[in-house]
Amino acid sequence: MNKIYIFVILFLILIAISLTGYDDERGLETMAYVVAVGLDKGNGNTLKLSMQFAVLETSGAQNSTQAQKSTTSTVECDSINSGITLLNSYIGKTVNLSHCKAIVISEELAYLRHF
Repeated sequence: MNKIYIFVILFLILIAISLTGYDDERGLETMAYVVAVGLDKGNGNTLKLSMQFAVLETSGAQNSTQAQKSTTSTVECDSINSGITLLNSYIGKTVNLSHCKAIVISEELAYLRHF
């Protein structure tokens, strides 16, 4: 009787664990993949942060020659982190830098001492 009771309890625990799902799963439609980042000197003591995002195509795209492959957004900010936060709220997606292939820094910004 004890073995059956233990088996039922373990079986119920196993079922409960397998039915929980994934709470942190992020779909492709909620992510904005950055292809390139550009940094430039802004007005005053600010920074212009430009990001080029890859536009994800749906599988049912009819004419891929006219489809836009990327889009660019620019914000003026105090730091790179605040710029990413602004872009997150502006585009409504989570900025993901895992596919970033290029970081371009303007010559004027590169020669600044405090940069």
